[in-house]
Amino acid sequence: MPQVDALIDAVSAGDAQRVRTLLDEGAEVDARDADGGTALMEACIHGDEEIVALLLGRGAFVNAADREGNTPLMLTAVNGSPGVSKLIIAAGADFAARNSLGRTALSEACFWGWGDVVELLLSHAADPNIADQDGRTPLFWACLSGDARTARLLLERSAKPNVEDSTGNTPLSWAVFHGHAEVADLLKAAMAHQSEDRLESDPHGGSRSAPDQGGQTCGSLRGNGLVQSHHSGGTRLVCTSVLNG
Repeated sequence: MPQVDALIDAVSAGDAQRVRTLLDEGAEVDARDADGGTALMEACIHGDEEIVALLLGRGAFVNAADREGNTPLMLTAVNGSPGVSKLIIAAGADFAARNSLGRTALSEACFWGWGDVVELLLSHAADPNIADQDGRTPLFWACLSGDARTARLLLERSAKPNVEDSTGNTPLSWAVFHGHAEVADLLKAAMAHQSEDRLESDPHGGSRSAPDQGGQTCGSLRGNGLVQSHHSGGTRLVCTSVLNG
């Protein structure tokens, strides 16, 4: 078996001693499998803090990207492990990196509903206003799921409540359409506060209408978010489920 396959198999199995032995025998820590995945990515998928720390200690590249553009931080955000996220962040992860869908680790954490990871990323100054290829920011994903805690965290970190995606939908229209009243109220309050601030800074300026609240459809889900792990054959959640405009 090629060393890269053996190494990633050992990571997938959670066998830290085998991983250590293979590295001692000369296995390349950043060797790629057929999907462009590395041992570190596989460890992040499984949320294995011990192996993540081991690989980083052996010089694993923290900002490597697979064929879909997913980085270890993105895969950690999908998995939802705050402990692994802290290790990856401490190693110098790039918060602004985007995958093939244009989504950042923060967007992924919001999409999958990992509030603790969202809070961690925001506490390290992850930008809440980076939009994906469809113009959707992390706030859209919090509104889709109805996660009031995440929406509040994003708004407290200056997430823009009135941004429009490529189809003209807004976070508020998503929240209203999906019946998430608490999130909708948070957005309305944020937009009202924003309007007051604009009025105070420019009392003679023109007013701007609120984003659409008419319950526009947000499209249909493409894919089920389940794909194969980089090597183990197991199923993992990763950055493939998106809403089509």
